[in-house]
Amino acid sequence: MTHSDDTEEIRNWGMWAHLSSLVWIPLMFVGLSFPVLNIVGPLIVWLYKRKDHEFIDEQGKESLNFQLSFTLYNFILSLILIVIGVIIGLTLITAPDQPNNNQTGGTLFGLGLVGFSFLLVLILAIAQLILVIMASLKAKKGDFYRYPLTIRFLR
Repeated sequence: MTHSDDTEEIRNWGMWAHLSSLVWIPLMFVGLSFPVLNIVGPLIVWLYKRKDHEFIDEQGKESLNFQLSFTLYNFILSLILIVIGVIIGLTLITAPDQPNNNQTGGTLFGLGLVGFSFLLVLILAIAQLILVIMASLKAKKGDFYRYPLTIRFLR
């Protein structure tokens, strides 16, 4: 969907509805990052400007839906990491001094799962960055971008 009648200001606000979700990245480097900071920027832009134009409303909801979905996926992945970590920790604590092959294999499998999970978190973060940049560039042109794998919390 393209909004050819949009002014540059409206397109810019649509772009900021997406880009504001990345505010956590520079803040992370100064120790000010919070787990849901990716939601705060789009929420502020959407609440502040949604009534000004349909395009800003659409972009804000799309950005919020993606960031809420992304946060949910990361939360679930974090829970899985915690459970695996607890299982590995309990296995190591309760294991006898001389581990047998089953215990060693189980521990290595668990460590492999943790490594895979961290890799998945990294891939999700890179995907988030790429998708947000793509959405921002589309909005700057006045085009609507629909994020993949997004739960439509706001309609």
